[in-house]
Amino acid sequence: MRFLSVKCLLFLTLTLMSSTLFAQDVVPKAADQTWSDYLHPIENDQAKKDLLFHQEMQLTNTTYSQSANRKFIEAALKKKFDFVSVKQEAILPGGQLQLIYNGLGKPEQILLKTVKESTVLFSNTQIKKNTTAHLTNFSVSPNQQFVLVFAELNGSIDDYQIIIIDLKSRTVISTNLINHGEGKGSVRWIGPAQFFFKSQNDQRLSAVIANDLTVATTQPTATYSGGYPYVVECLPEATTLINYNGAVVKRVILQNIKCGDWVEVLNANQKSIDILIEKTEPEQILSVARFSFGDDTASASSVELFNFKNQVSDSTNKFDGKYFFQTHWGVQSSLLIYDMADGSLVDQVNLPSYATVASVARGTQNTTVKIAMMSQVTSDFSSEYNYQTHAWVSSPDVNLNLRKNDQQYIDRVLQVPARDGTLIPVRLNYLATTSINENTPLLFKVYGGYGDSGGFLPVNEHVVRDMFIRHGGILVTAGPRGGNEYGEAWHRQAMGLKRMTTFFDVIDITKYLIAQKISSRNRIILTGTSAGGLVTLASGLLSPETFGLVIPISAPNDVLGKTRLDDRFFNLQKREYGDPDQLGVTEYMKLYSPLEQIADPKTAPQIFLIAGLNDSRVNVEHTLKMTAKLRQVGFADIQMNTLLIKNSGHWILNGTYQNLIGWRAEAVMWDRIYKFLNWSTKDF
Repeated sequence: MRFLSVKCLLFLTLTLMSSTLFAQDVVPKAADQTWSDYLHPIENDQAKKDLLFHQEMQLTNTTYSQSANRKFIEAALKKKFDFVSVKQEAILPGGQLQLIYNGLGKPEQILLKTVKESTVLFSNTQIKKNTTAHLTNFSVSPNQQFVLVFAELNGSIDDYQIIIIDLKSRTVISTNLINHGEGKGSVRWIGPAQFFFKSQNDQRLSAVIANDLTVATTQPTATYSGGYPYVVECLPEATTLINYNGAVVKRVILQNIKCGDWVEVLNANQKSIDILIEKTEPEQILSVARFSFGDDTASASSVELFNFKNQVSDSTNKFDGKYFFQTHWGVQSSLLIYDMADGSLVDQVNLPSYATVASVARGTQNTTVKIAMMSQVTSDFSSEYNYQTHAWVSSPDVNLNLRKNDQQYIDRVLQVPARDGTLIPVRLNYLATTSINENTPLLFKVYGGYGDSGGFLPVNEHVVRDMFIRHGGILVTAGPRGGNEYGEAWHRQAMGLKRMTTFFDVIDITKYLIAQKISSRNRIILTGTSAGGLVTLASGLLSPETFGLVIPISAPNDVLGKTRLDDRFFNLQKREYGDPDQLGVTEYMKLYSPLEQIADPKTAPQIFLIAGLNDSRVNVEHTLKMTAKLRQVGFADIQMNTLLIKNSGHWILNGTYQNLIGWRAEAVMWDRIYKFLNWSTKDF
């Protein structure tokens, strides 16, 4: 009993400290001074940052440790993350190659399994001992001698490495294939001796077409330092094929292709390269250009194999002489099948509205394809389609595929009018038995930026399903402008001096749901990560009467200081938000930057800030400055908490990427949600 009293006393003391930390011995903020400038000293004051970290984590940890729901939540999430699974496998002549997830606190591994033994070819503990490096996928060379492994470091999408393994000698070939930028999480072979990955940094795209690894064949332990014979390079002045042939370096300009238009290299050989192009003006068009080149030319013109209007590319596969493009447009996801030889359209397979493509593979017949699909609540169903007869061999069924553990789920799509009349696609997922009224809990997950999907397209949310939907909540996802649900034009409607369009869309969607008596302000949680974190907090402060709890994760809260704090992506940020050094842009940014917003503890929603200390994409100082500001204007711990995780990257809330770090961060967040909803796990 005495121990509990001491803990409570400590909690009260720290709460008082949190509200007075910046009220003592500080110079008052001038009326015309931005919060970004006023709190700028925090960025260079390690002592102040350490104090903020320890103070806020003490408060958050004390609250969490005393929660009656903590053990239930931790156990439930542990069950979700602590399992062994084969994430990818391939059958080889010498055995079976597998990418294994071994559960919480255990490494991911590349295994070669034979009848007699199982050999670990690579483990992510070889990159970092705390297993925060996530092995995304692998690709086996056509001659089945080499395997490429794509690893995202520190739970981030900004630092990644490509590991090359010689399957014959079973050794890892040391490489310098480490990049900074956005790796898109995959690597694959595109020809007999070529592989492809894409890097995005300040809008510069590059694809590497590697050599045949003859150095690795003769010296499997030697350092493989690059020296690729081909590099497709996208720079502002031209798209160029660089040919490294021994000591000779030759540049071949690829004509009729603009920087930023092309998506990926699809196929390569000694005579030609096929490149997927996504043009956005004057309309959205997907096409494939085939560039033929020879040793005697300085440029290569292209032949367009095909083009398709009003489609956004998601991913690509090829087999059986066909290209399989997974695409979307608004609420419709499709699989476009083209003949590689002549570019003719073989078929367009439209998926049911509740599903997107998870993967495609050869079917049981020469003319069929297996389409693995996922919805927001399920990820384990597949169907087979015959693209010659244009008919399903086994068709998807909404009643069957939206069932899990003998419970039926509903997937409902709405078109919600924004204040300017534009219809915004909104998806609701809930149990068929859920009673929908003003008291129904609602979790709204948003993104809405950088021309990426806002989460509207179905992606399996098994944690949300079991932690929230199964207990009577509604999951809401949407495609506000700023994303790419309707192509680049949809993105541009919320760029630069139109950036607030995204926040208004989110606010209007939520007010519409309230007006339809689907939920009410005190039952609504809004959350998003990265650009979605900005949307979350900006929307919550712009319309405090609309949201009950906002949870911005890894959010760029100081928009005015973003190009300085996150200067790795300087040009990309200026394109998205505008240049803060320009007067008109600065004034517009002040209208929505969370750090500059009026934050009244009497009217604002509850706020739970989450960030990782090692985030290379959105510096943790965004969250530290926001925390300092909210404490200074009077937010007490009951209204605002901050969760700061050491050794965590951008994917702080992803148990797959961050392992134990993600598991714990998820647990603390769900405890905060349950507390807001007054849920007791004893009732579950």
